[in-house]
Amino acid sequence: MADDILYTILNELDITYQDDAQEMKISRLIRSGKAYLDDRYGAPIDYCTDAQALELLISYCRYGRSNAIEQFGHDFACEITALSLRGAMEAGQDGESNETKI
Repeated sequence: MADDILYTILNELDITYQDDAQEMKISRLIRSGKAYLDDRYGAPIDYCTDAQALELLISYCRYGRSNAIEQFGHDFACEITALSLRGAMEAGQDGESNETKI
């Protein structure tokens, strides 16, 4: 699963050749991007099934590869806010179902 995400992002970044240093850098960016987006969402995200989150992760890695990571939050503020709201709504729905079971 993690390899699928790595190869998806490498392909999106047009890294279609074998480059261990680039793979290490992108793997680090993936971990950093997942931590950033999971924090905004409020829970771990399944990037294999959540297309919106995967697109944000790809963009995060693109910005990181270009040494412009500090600009990512600004440029994707609307998308990050939407992800945060979706996470809060899903957490609220989970909480409601748990409360009704008690």
